[in-house]
Amino acid sequence: TKSAVENAVKHASASSHFFLESCLQWNTKWKSAFTAKQVSLSSKNSFGFSGSLPVLKSNSRELDKLYYWAAQAQISLLRTNHLSFPRQYVISEGASNDYSGSWDMGGSGQFLWDLSFSSVSLSLLDPKSTRQTLRTLISFSNFSSDPIGIPQTWDAYPSQIIMSPGIYCFDYVAAFIYVQMFATYAEPSFLLDPVPLHKPWRASKVVTPVSFLQRVAWAWQAYPKHPKSQYLVDYGSEKRLFLEAVSSYTNVIVALQFSNAGMMWSLSRLLQALPADEASKWGEEIEWLRGNASAIVKDALRLQYVKGAGFWKCLNHSDASQAKEVRALADVIYNAFGVGVLGSMSELLPEVVRNEIVEFTTRELVGNGWVKAMSLEDETMKHIACRGSACSKSDLVGMRSDWTASGGYGGLAGATVEALAEYEFGFEAPIWLLKNLSIVASRYHGSMPSQGIAVYSPPYFVDWLSSNDGIPPPQSAFAPAFPEFFDEAGMPDILLNTARSVQNAEASIVDAFIRSVFGFRPQWNFTRVATSLGIKTAIQESLFLPDQARAGFCGTLYGIRTPLRDFINIRACNGGVSWEFAEPLAPDLADRVVPTELSMA
Repeated sequence: TKSAVENAVKHASASSHFFLESCLQWNTKWKSAFTAKQVSLSSKNSFGFSGSLPVLKSNSRELDKLYYWAAQAQISLLRTNHLSFPRQYVISEGASNDYSGSWDMGGSGQFLWDLSFSSVSLSLLDPKSTRQTLRTLISFSNFSSDPIGIPQTWDAYPSQIIMSPGIYCFDYVAAFIYVQMFATYAEPSFLLDPVPLHKPWRASKVVTPVSFLQRVAWAWQAYPKHPKSQYLVDYGSEKRLFLEAVSSYTNVIVALQFSNAGMMWSLSRLLQALPADEASKWGEEIEWLRGNASAIVKDALRLQYVKGAGFWKCLNHSDASQAKEVRALADVIYNAFGVGVLGSMSELLPEVVRNEIVEFTTRELVGNGWVKAMSLEDETMKHIACRGSACSKSDLVGMRSDWTASGGYGGLAGATVEALAEYEFGFEAPIWLLKNLSIVASRYHGSMPSQGIAVYSPPYFVDWLSSNDGIPPPQSAFAPAFPEFFDEAGMPDILLNTARSVQNAEASIVDAFIRSVFGFRPQWNFTRVATSLGIKTAIQESLFLPDQARAGFCGTLYGIRTPLRDFINIRACNGGVSWEFAEPLAPDLADRVVPTELSMA
């Protein structure tokens, strides 16, 4: 009827107006993220950031777009309508159980491990919000238990956040990385700030982030030791506490051993960097930390490395003869972060081992546009090409897109770039991988920054989706709508599409550009060096592989903030990296450099 048509036209016009208004607001929010300014903690319903991300301009349009694609994932998950804090950064946009998001997946549900993958980005973009999250995390940790209990997940919506200590084993290193990146990139004074502990999980009323890190770094000693090494510990046989879908990835996991070593090396340098009246207390502990860390790496190489292969074995403390070879990307990443990003001791890995790991990673763990969490050659993945009734329940469990050979979790790609730089002591493989990853930011072949990005379509899923309605499966990385299967008692047999389509952890790629490609890695002693030798020396000593060529990549990172609030520009090219002091990035420069086509995406 005429009235129906008139109503349709009216609503279409209103929808168009609101869509345009949303685009304009998003553009303002997007540019604001790259413009340095301060905002009030009490500001509500505002997307003003308390910090800023640096602007990238390079000789590679594809890599520039990849950087902003990853930044967009983080920025888009800012929430200004939560009651707990004016600006919260959720881990995904996914469906919530109720209006507030409850404690579950998506919405306002938070996970520590997810947030840790973009801890540099979060610390630079919004240090005030990051500080609040970390104080709350420490406050709700159980200092009375051994090992210390660290919250795994919480709901960020309520005015009073409530957290319960969890037992997810990667949360130890995730918490350590999160605190270290914030303290070294954003707020060094945070380390000695008193944090009141929340009842009922408190051994004392007040702790400091330093004492929290001490408990986290030594937590491994509460676990059973392997019979052949007092330094390698067993985290149990429940696969859900690790990669969730990989049955062989349990017990004495090498990624966790190297993480323990890295945390101890890092903590030893932190204790040395404290003010003199504090540092003098810890001389004996520093020696113990370094001795234990070195012994862990030595024994892991002796008992867990598969010589000539580039991958590792999982052991079991209750059966010294049990050893399962696993071809897992998590080992590649966390071993490198242990000896590198945290430990700054990558030279402890023999060159032949480092070369073998790089060769294995580039051969078996990289697909067309994204990484694979597991190799297709791993024993647990060899049957994921099955069809119909030939697929066992374990085969179906091993097809999810984030932690199997079908693809990789959102945070793995950027972390792999940094791992390769640690093993190579250079940038040929890291830049090669970044160029491969740039497919996901392509206008015509790109992907949503999903919780899991797939590079392989298991035939069972293609058939299950009615042969994908006749459309050929993607040949490059894509955000899938795969179902998730379970084989544990008490779990449903299947959940339809548990992978949220936007995930914060893709910002690990931003972290990789800042921390490795441009090499800006301020250390615990940044303030002490700046005070005694000058800010220029402190900045220069913060550069990672400053004399190494960047494999044909040339670019400038504009407006990166140092821990002492100076702003610098960093140039990376075939001559290595150089830097200069800069003014805080002005809006007009962001307008000229930050790509506008991405801001409307």
